[in-house]
Amino acid sequence: MSPLTWPDGLTPQTPLPYSMWRVMDAIDGKRDAAAVAAQTGLPEAEVTSVQAQVTRLVQRVTARTQPLTDELEKRVTQCLVSVVGPMASVMIDEVFEDLGDTLTLDDLLGHLRTQLSPAQTEQFTRQLQVQGVT
Repeated sequence: MSPLTWPDGLTPQTPLPYSMWRVMDAIDGKRDAAAVAAQTGLPEAEVTSVQAQVTRLVQRVTARTQPLTDELEKRVTQCLVSVVGPMASVMIDEVFEDLGDTLTLDDLLGHLRTQLSPAQTEQFTRQLQVQGVT
């Protein structure tokens, strides 16, 4: 087996649950999954599962902090339309007016959520998840 490594973008400051850090702390780029499992006392399948979960989390965080693309803006707008109707385009435009043209996905979503009721926020979040945005 090949050695396990940390995913690009993971740092010691990345907030993760203890159960994940327990595994990630044992991954050093030299040991394979069996050796990490032996060190942590966890089954090998759990070690590889945790590494895969952490990789997906880091990828999502990285994607959310990248500059907003036109395609991503379009998908967010579609999700918002399903919640608030045609006002979605106006709300998106207002975010750009308030925050400027260089936004991240986090900037956009955070600003939009402040304008939604709790029920709308929940529905919007579900739509984003269905569309694979978050």
